[in-house]
Amino acid sequence: MIRTKHKNIISKRILTHIDDFIIDILHHEQFRWRDSDRKSKAIDIIDILFSELKQHKDIEQFKIICDKRNNSQHDFDQGIYHLEIIYVQAQCLNKTRLHYIFGTGVQF
Repeated sequence: MIRTKHKNIISKRILTHIDDFIIDILHHEQFRWRDSDRKSKAIDIIDILFSELKQHKDIEQFKIICDKRNNSQHDFDQGIYHLEIIYVQAQCLNKTRLHYIFGTGVQF
């Protein structure tokens, strides 16, 4: 299961592209995130997407957070993961925040 929260969306086109990509990765890999190598590879794939968006000048900066800064040991033990992505769209001052909560322990 995946739950999302988004703040300060400027371009729905960019958001849709990112969101579809992230949700596809999470659906495909979410039950394997306990394996740190698989988690690192998934984060690397997401990083590549954002690097390409930056290269195409759709965004100017980005940060991907999915570690102890936004996941407690209790979350990991329960099979819940928090993935936060912060980016600045090109020619914009606002930061867009995407927050994905996913894993076997996520309840709606």
